[in-house]
Amino acid sequence: MDLLAGFDIGGTSTRCAIAAPEAPATILHTCSQATPHSGVADTLDCAFGLLAQNLARLDGNANVVASGCVAPGMADVRRGIIIEASNLPFWTEVPLMELLRQRLPVAMAIANDVNAATLAEALTGAGRGQSPVVYVTISTGVAAGVVINGSIIHGAHYCAGEISNMIVERCCLDKDWGTNGCLELTAAGVGLAANWAKVEGGKVHARRAIEVFDAADAGDARAVRLIEQMHDYLAQAALAIATVLDPSRIILGGSIGLKRPAIARRMEEVLKKNLLYPPRVMPAALGEEAPMIGALHLAMEALG
Repeated sequence: MDLLAGFDIGGTSTRCAIAAPEAPATILHTCSQATPHSGVADTLDCAFGLLAQNLARLDGNANVVASGCVAPGMADVRRGIIIEASNLPFWTEVPLMELLRQRLPVAMAIANDVNAATLAEALTGAGRGQSPVVYVTISTGVAAGVVINGSIIHGAHYCAGEISNMIVERCCLDKDWGTNGCLELTAAGVGLAANWAKVEGGKVHARRAIEVFDAADAGDARAVRLIEQMHDYLAQAALAIATVLDPSRIILGGSIGLKRPAIARRMEEVLKKNLLYPPRVMPAALGEEAPMIGALHLAMEALG
């Protein structure tokens, strides 16, 4: 039985899934484990241990013919290198394709996880049959991917979709926003948590973003203002994306993007007010499986 293998390496967990080449969006088996932060080799040991677990569930005639691996950060897909992955210690200029092929010498592809999720949604999810498709993930951070006519748009330096660097106000132009970027520090979970700590006091940690939503739902005016500001900044970002790309769909994913429909509503209000042909804004149909399904689609493409 020929199979595709998909790996999704994240800062918190590493996952592996297998699927048949004729149905890459249908996961047959999947398993996960906490990502080791002791080095690249240990992380890959973890990933291939998960693959062995998946294969052990089959009848013994399994044959992996292609694999796709996705990870956070910038991926030079031509050279097969992860340029930098901020959530993974030691992951700078990692020759991921070569390291994977040493362990599994089959057709192989790598990608940024958000780009992979965008591909999955464009081919088999909320953007199926549409082009261009933009996928925006909103969680602790914020990022986007673009697929046009079934192909990921990577950009000249593999930075296409890094919308975290968008500037939200004129007064923000000359500030140093570090590696996170202005939009991420004002309109994603990490920024929401930091702004809430300024209001409420206490330490800053990403989990405090949940406190802001809970307080806003309970009617706290301070929290409501922060949430409304977040919605406006994300709507501005959507308008900028739509103005340049004229997408058919903007698809929202991530823990915040999927659970907070008010974000999509605000985006649609701003888009309809400012554009002759506003795109539809929709939740991701594949949910948290989108990056993995994207990895399996990439494996299928590598197989040819």
